[in-house]
Amino acid sequence: GFNTALLQKNNEPIIPVTLQLLFKAQKGCSQFYHSLLKLTTQDHTCKSFVKWDRIFNFERNDWRSFCLSPFSSTIDVNMRWFQFKVLHRIIGMKDLLFKLKISQDNYCSFCKKEEETITHIFCHCKCIGRIWSWLERWLFDKTGQHIVFTDQRKIFGFKGSNNSALNCILIILRQEIYSAK
Repeated sequence: GFNTALLQKNNEPIIPVTLQLLFKAQKGCSQFYHSLLKLTTQDHTCKSFVKWDRIFNFERNDWRSFCLSPFSSTIDVNMRWFQFKVLHRIIGMKDLLFKLKISQDNYCSFCKKEEETITHIFCHCKCIGRIWSWLERWLFDKTGQHIVFTDQRKIFGFKGSNNSALNCILIILRQEIYSAK
């Protein structure tokens, strides 16, 4: 039968709090995103967190920091959305596209040797490695500081609100790499 518990007093369906925020939001979707973020960061069983943790073994508090970083690094919605897709492993790399039968192969668009995954294209691809080396030299020339790009930093950026400009540069670089494939 019909579940009457799903109806409020005035016979309207109960709307989850996260959707109520979206419907009432005056500033767009950031309130909705933050409410979803609370759900995924409180319960650390988010699939993308588990998969990234297997690779990088980072602290649980780092996940929240990485998810919030695009909001302190840029106001550009496309950059924030791009980083969200990277973090949640829903960006269209060839490994995923091949599984979905959208791509004819799963080889890296740059080196054509390895499987194209998020970690390969941003961290291990020899062709892209030259870009990271160039960025390290350029930043040293401009700032006098030697900044090391570990694999974790290449994907997630740097922790801390004082790294917003650097994280913005990294999101732009990842977007450009992705767009060039």
